[in-house]
Amino acid sequence: MDVYLHPGAQFLVDETLVSLQSKGQQQELELHYYDDTRQMVGKSEAMRRVFGRLPKLAIKDSPNLLTGETGTGKSSLARIVHEQSPRKDRPFVVVNCGALSPTLIESQLFGHEKGAFTGAEEPHRGF
Repeated sequence: MDVYLHPGAQFLVDETLVSLQSKGQQQELELHYYDDTRQMVGKSEAMRRVFGRLPKLAIKDSPNLLTGETGTGKSSLARIVHEQSPRKDRPFVVVNCGALSPTLIESQLFGHEKGAFTGAEEPHRGF
């Protein structure tokens, strides 16, 4: 969305009134958008859509799957959702599924009892 402001225009930013004054030249400002917790910043239309969805994800009592390339901020987004959710007082656990053995991923995520399979010598709660 493009916004054009003329000299003398006023607008509120939180509780601060901003007034524009002209220095005789037109200037384009680069806008950045933040999630509600102000932990992440972005300026693309896609990031604005993501930031708008985070509070809605947080209030739902259902699993969320975040996918993307390494380093795109999946863990950061998950933490933001957790911090805005009714579960915010419970532990937040990050699991790198790529580091788990494919044969043991189910027992690592969901837990197992002692003796459930060869090598299960202790019960495990799961992540």
